[in-house]
Amino acid sequence: MDAYVYVETEPGTARRVAEDIARLDVREVVVVTGPYDVVVSLENVDPFSLGETVLDHIQAVAGVVRTNSAIVVDPALVSAAPWPTFPFHFAGGEVTALVHVLIQPGTTGRVLEGLSGSDAIVGWALLAGDWDILVEVSAPTWDDASRVVLEQIQPIEGIARTSTYLAVSPKLKAEQASAKGTRARQ
Repeated sequence: MDAYVYVETEPGTARRVAEDIARLDVREVVVVTGPYDVVVSLENVDPFSLGETVLDHIQAVAGVVRTNSAIVVDPALVSAAPWPTFPFHFAGGEVTALVHVLIQPGTTGRVLEGLSGSDAIVGWALLAGDWDILVEVSAPTWDDASRVVLEQIQPIEGIARTSTYLAVSPKLKAEQASAKGTRARQ
């Protein structure tokens, strides 16, 4: 299974914490705005290794205040339709918004069908946790991304609530974080 880990950091430490977490055995890390400061993408974890990664490694990074995990639900449980799914895409030079969607019970298929109609939606993941769906929106400007959320996502029948985080740094992978650490020490 895959999972996302939301990380709250001490003020002024988000970028360093993201770089430190990217050195762990994780898929990708991005710094965001919102109630959490960093979002971590994990792949091919079982419940035990997810707990171990979060409790023994991510929470051990200096500057981490708290974490919240969201397990990705297999989209085949809802539909066989081939919609784009995560990991993060982050098209170069564009604004990336991570839109967390809470849906009404029994509307998952209808909501996913509604999401499939926008070119600005470049990925999504069904989640088990505080939110039901995580949607990645890519647009040329923040105003364009906001319009996608307000005009194309929120009006979909079955959506109860959304919360949008703005990606404020490019995604990090372990090799990128190691290179930054090497440059900083030189």
